[in-house]
Amino acid sequence: MRKIDLCGGHGKPTGYESVDLKNSDIVADLNNQWPFKDGEVGLFRAHDALEHLKNPIHTMKEIYRCLSPKGWLLSLTPSTDGRGAFCDPTHVSFWNSFSLRYYTHKLQAQYIDTPVKFQLNRIKDFFPSEYHKFHNIVYVKADLLKFSGRTPGLIEI
Repeated sequence: MRKIDLCGGHGKPTGYESVDLKNSDIVADLNNQWPFKDGEVGLFRAHDALEHLKNPIHTMKEIYRCLSPKGWLLSLTPSTDGRGAFCDPTHVSFWNSFSLRYYTHKLQAQYIDTPVKFQLNRIKDFFPSEYHKFHNIVYVKADLLKFSGRTPGLIEI
């Protein structure tokens, strides 16, 4: 399965294809429909990516659509629980560990009326370095697994 680095125009990891507005393997605007077929991606890496995409619901729907069953989203995003989410003028959407519950918990998911069903594998808030800690730039790391069909995905809370 394909491994895609979202917004990866600046230093994608080995073994990944990058998608970004420029300087990438796949040039595309991820604010529109994504250039992947349904279920063709096994893993999306979204490190410093989600906050650059305008519509969180659209972003999560496209990730879900493009991922294969049991495909992964590995995300690392500046959290609104620190100053990093708001200080960069290129950030256009805002995330924290609780906002991801809208895609992993039934109670919150009902409010956004979306078929997205991820199982939360890991989530944590942390400082990636001493620089980030000193400047109160908190990140949220979330690893989500796509469920579809009869497999239970959303947590009943």
